[in-house]
Amino acid sequence: MQLDPILRNAYESVYGSLFVQSKQELDLQKQRQKDIAEQALQRINNWLSNPKLIPWIEKIKELKRKGIKLSFYSLIDERVSDARKYLENLDDNCGYGYLLFKEASNLIHGSTIEQLVVRGDTLISPKFTGGVEESELIAEYICSSSKGMLAILSLIQKDLWL
Repeated sequence: MQLDPILRNAYESVYGSLFVQSKQELDLQKQRQKDIAEQALQRINNWLSNPKLIPWIEKIKELKRKGIKLSFYSLIDERVSDARKYLENLDDNCGYGYLLFKEASNLIHGSTIEQLVVRGDTLISPKFTGGVEESELIAEYICSSSKGMLAILSLIQKDLWL
């Protein structure tokens, strides 16, 4: 199909040159995307088939049967559903740690694990937004905040492991 030269010139004057790909190029890109999606699905299935997850899967099923709202925190203590309430319910009332938790969480953006991390063969690390300097500052801040959270986690370690 040939475009009207006047319409094409008008379009290109506003949007730039038309980008045209052959059906073969499009089919190749489509196959690449399918391959990437299949690899991601396989990776997730591999993670989910880890035997260490079996107690957690059973815990999730149990909470669902009880009608309890599922969250990471309800897996640890079914009486709470979020980080703030969980920290407040600790013996030492560590609710003050929630602000650090929230700030550090807000520095890493995304809504799924795939968007939050950079993966290597043997490493998964957070994906930071912004430039190098900003990311370095954020990393230092998260590291500092994480030390406080690790101290809290050490206090609740007995509750974390089934």
